[in-house]
Amino acid sequence: MKNTIYIAFSILLIASCGPKAPHPNEISEHKPVNDFIQNPQIKIKPDFDIQGHRGARAYFPENTLHGMISALRFKGMTTLEMDVVISKDNQVVLSHEPWMSSEICSFSNGDRLMPFDDEKIRLYDMTYDEIIKFDCGMRWNKTFPKQKPKAQVKPLLSEVLEAVIEYSAEKQLPDVNFNIEIKSHPDWDNFMTPAPDKFARLVYDVIASAGLQKRVTIQSFDPRSLIAMNKIDPQVALVLLVEKAEDVETRFADLGFTPYSFSPNYTFLDKPMVEKMQAKGMKVIPWTINDSLEMMKVIEMGVDGIITDDPELCIRVADLYR
Repeated sequence: MKNTIYIAFSILLIASCGPKAPHPNEISEHKPVNDFIQNPQIKIKPDFDIQGHRGARAYFPENTLHGMISALRFKGMTTLEMDVVISKDNQVVLSHEPWMSSEICSFSNGDRLMPFDDEKIRLYDMTYDEIIKFDCGMRWNKTFPKQKPKAQVKPLLSEVLEAVIEYSAEKQLPDVNFNIEIKSHPDWDNFMTPAPDKFARLVYDVIASAGLQKRVTIQSFDPRSLIAMNKIDPQVALVLLVEKAEDVETRFADLGFTPYSFSPNYTFLDKPMVEKMQAKGMKVIPWTINDSLEMMKVIEMGVDGIITDDPELCIRVADLYR
């Protein structure tokens, strides 16, 4: 990709915390938007997909009911991204790990979990009634200083879908989509999580019960879970997640079909790869980008969307290319 020169004002506009930087909403009052980018011919697609990662964890506790509802305030965010695991009693629960994480969770008495507890308190070994005795929202998250702690339990996927739909209707907000990651891994089968066929069926039943098959994408790093979901319902849009460049070909070979979308770690993405995947009929939506300049770079590669912890920032950046 040709190097793009971003003028200083554009950088200050989005990334600076200095007191002299104008508010993003003031752009049009000072200069045309296109003056802030080097190439005014670059435009994002009308359906550019801005996904709030784990809700919008730059601001709210991740994978929580409060976080998902609160993320709806960002006008221009089009998809809520979330992770799911399975409880002992076969409930589909929002959680990034299939265990209680020492980074964000505490015992019912308020004592914090410690790193040596990681991977020991397995959600697949607990009923949902046991899971909700832990708080996973009150801990201060040093990675996201703008995040406001709030007492929260790990919610059921069904509760989140229902609450988002009801809140959106009540507030007359545009419908958002849901990008649901199945957290499976071969080493976890029947220990941390159920095997892929069962896992996919439990997730699909929740989605189908809510009538949201057309508003949901299912993503996973594990091709087995996508294959299992495709067998259940070939109409469900599937997303292949890939963390390392050297894994791309292997993951696609394991999958054996072309998914709806390719979702790579943005650090190894380049324009030729974007064009190659799009030529095969896939959307390209990289993760997880929280820096304004990195957002600009991938937008100028021609991606179809961005997964970010900070959808508010991503909306501002995307507006420069509309």
